[in-house]
Amino acid sequence: MTKKIVVRFQEYCIQKDSVPLGRLSGFMVGSSMVELIDEFLNEKYASDDMELLESNPRNPKRGSITSEIIDSIRNNKELFPLMSKGILISSEACRALERNRFEISFSNPKIHGILDGGHNTLAIAIYLLESVGVSDKKLRTVKRWSDLKPVWNEFSELVLSKKQSADFLIPIEIIYPKQNLVDDSEFIDSILEIAQARNNNTQLTEETKANKKGLYDILKKHIDKNLYDKIEWRTNDGGRIKVRELIALSLIPLSRTKSGQQVNPVQIYSSKSECVKIFEKIISAPGVSIPNQSDLGIEVIDNEILSALALISELPRLYDLLYEYLPEAYNKNSDGKFGRINSVSMLDDGKIAGKTKYYGKSVKYEYPDGFIMPLVYSLRELMYADKFGNMEWVVDPAIFIEKHLGDVMASYGEMVIKMANYDPQKVGKNKGSYSVACMAVRDVMTRFGISAQ
Repeated sequence: MTKKIVVRFQEYCIQKDSVPLGRLSGFMVGSSMVELIDEFLNEKYASDDMELLESNPRNPKRGSITSEIIDSIRNNKELFPLMSKGILISSEACRALERNRFEISFSNPKIHGILDGGHNTLAIAIYLLESVGVSDKKLRTVKRWSDLKPVWNEFSELVLSKKQSADFLIPIEIIYPKQNLVDDSEFIDSILEIAQARNNNTQLTEETKANKKGLYDILKKHIDKNLYDKIEWRTNDGGRIKVRELIALSLIPLSRTKSGQQVNPVQIYSSKSECVKIFEKIISAPGVSIPNQSDLGIEVIDNEILSALALISELPRLYDLLYEYLPEAYNKNSDGKFGRINSVSMLDDGKIAGKTKYYGKSVKYEYPDGFIMPLVYSLRELMYADKFGNMEWVVDPAIFIEKHLGDVMASYGEMVIKMANYDPQKVGKNKGSYSVACMAVRDVMTRFGISAQ
């Protein structure tokens, strides 16, 4: 669905001959900013599935920057257009009307919207709410852009009724495809480069850039919906689970594919940023994916890779299951007690020691990832490629963990944890730990006749 919004400028300049894209720049009036924000936040548009700031690499977060912007608008309205670097907007089209007005349109939220200036937009929205009398208590609930919508909807009619009092100007740039383009592929290809360059005052993380490129879209299709909103897909999203954790897990099934043979299991534990680079290299390889011409994303076309990534849906739950069961499995197959290891905390006086990483289940023991990561990696032994090259589970992995983790721990506990002198760092950073864990799983599969049918 396409949104069309009319905005008004106090002064403007149009450039379209000396640059590859059309560019409208100038000072937009505050009332148009009210209408622009309302168009995307008001609840009557919820079904449109359009987000003004999805095109921005970051999810703006409230802090000292937004406070300074609000103070500038409040105390220096005349100078604000010169004090602020403004807002950069990407539009599907830009049509000049009379009286300094322009109709701008948005149809694809990955491409069209605010590319830079998200903190300015958040600050302006908070200022507008503040100016119509919204209480500090209510405004304190707005920590980032994603928190703004319910507060705005509650007071949108009041803000709109007083939009003419938004008597300040905002520096605005609007970029749009030139009319003489046969298609907008040139425009689409330019958006990511522009967004990254404009946001380089604070270095974008590798995962934020990869998400903006659409490299994580395939993962988003398979992630459990109960986890989706808990993941920080881009900087300042606020999710408690960093996307790099999921990227690291995804390298486990990818390591079973022809394209993923270079995966080093130690990096899955010790270098999540390197995992992001490896994932991007695998997914972006020729023959694995092609550019999606409709937006900034890519389309994965390799069936083996597609089927491997589909297995990511189970891995967070399996990680938590292993984390929960490992201590007791260790205790049943060791002379010592897991709770006596220096780096391990356990339930004390009825209090829960910790929670699992992904689903937050309360557990009796809390311990470093180093002890468990080789076992998580060893789940790759339960995966196989069928005759069509599609990755599948040999057996239900959750049932395998419940029935056979003790058998695996009989060798893993002795040969890995004890031999590393109970040091989780030595366990997690030793490639041999992963080899032993995989060997232990294969041995159990052989003993119990578990194989691909």
